[in-house]
Amino acid sequence: MPTKLLIKSALLLWLVVGSISGTWARDDLGACRSILGSVMEARVPKRDLIVLIDQTVVANEALQDEVISKVLRFLSAGDRIRIVSFSAYAARHYTQVELDGTFDTPLAEADIRDLPVRQSRRYGKCVTQQRAQGRRLLVKRLADAFTTTDEGYDYTNTEIITMLYGLASDVLSHGNTSERILLV
Repeated sequence: MPTKLLIKSALLLWLVVGSISGTWARDDLGACRSILGSVMEARVPKRDLIVLIDQTVVANEALQDEVISKVLRFLSAGDRIRIVSFSAYAARHYTQVELDGTFDTPLAEADIRDLPVRQSRRYGKCVTQQRAQGRRLLVKRLADAFTTTDEGYDYTNTEIITMLYGLASDVLSHGNTSERILLV
């Protein structure tokens, strides 16, 4: 029986880590670059913010507001954001990627001159909408990821440190940005 649990846990961790590390492409914010077609190079995030939310911690409203406020203040155009909730195998709580997306950057003046006017305007409008909608989605996904009530579960038998080490090691070792920030 313990071997089956270990195999299931390893498989779940592999699936989550593959999703977190970018093995499978995902962009919850949508890409405005598709408007430009193959004219512009692929976007590479400037910074990568990874928010790990421990669901074994009951977060009061003040803590939730503080985290949301700090994340919103930090993010800017060109940043990638990943929100991952975890609980180290506690009942009814599993590791899950809540959000993964990259905010597009506005076009440089030289790039605007190289594009048709309609295309550059559509792209500019898309970036503005992406920022507003992305921030709303980010706030909702962060709020949904927090545990707000104590469900009476005994967390003494969970593997918080092992899970945290595995997640942090993986997300910090993968990626094509020079700056990765981990918020736990």
